[in-house]
Amino acid sequence: MKKKNLVVAGVGVVMIAAVLGGCGKKKDEADPSLTPTPTPVVTQEPEQAPSEVLSDILAKVKEAYGENYRPQMAYDETFYNEVMKVDSSLYDAATGEGPMMSAHVEAFVGFHATEGNVDALKEALTAYQDTLKNDTFQYPMNVPIIQASVVEAVGDYVFFYMLGGLDTMDMEDEEAIKAWEEANKAASGVIHEVIGE
Repeated sequence: MKKKNLVVAGVGVVMIAAVLGGCGKKKDEADPSLTPTPTPVVTQEPEQAPSEVLSDILAKVKEAYGENYRPQMAYDETFYNEVMKVDSSLYDAATGEGPMMSAHVEAFVGFHATEGNVDALKEALTAYQDTLKNDTFQYPMNVPIIQASVVEAVGDYVFFYMLGGLDTMDMEDEEAIKAWEEANKAASGVIHEVIGE
C-alpha cells in the first residue's frame, strides 16, 4: 500500500510541476500581442533644385523632338540680359539653347523666377517675343515660326520656345503658323509633365 501511495504521490508531484511549468513563459519568448508593430519609415524624394528641373525639361524636350530639335548653341546670362533683356534679378536658374546661324530662329529657354517675379519674368519674355515678331528684317521662312512662338508660365517657371523642325516653305502663312503652333505643343507637354502642373 505504501508503494501505491508513493507512486500516486510521485505522479501528482510530476503533474503539478508540469502544470506550473507550463503556466510560466520563458523570459526570451515575448508575447506577440505586446510587441509593437514597427512603423514604416517613409522617405520623401528630395525636392529637385530649379536648375536640375530645367535641365531635366531641356533633356526631355530634346528627346521629344528628336532629329527635329534644331537649337544647338547654349545661351548664357549675357544673352539673357543683353539680347532678351531679362534682368538677372528676376530668376535664380535658367537654361536655354538657340540657333548657331542667324538664318534660323528655333529656340528653347526656361527660367525659374525668384520669389514674386513670375509675372515680371513673363512680361520680359513677352516683350522679347514682340521684338522678334515686329522685326521686319526676319527671313520670310522664319516669320511663321516666330508668330507661333510661346511664352508660358507654369508654377514658378517661365518659358519661351519655338520648336518643331518643320518645312513650311510651301504653305500659306496661316497654315504654316498653325503647323508651328501644333509642333510647340510637344514642348508644353514635357514642361507640364516634369513640373507636375
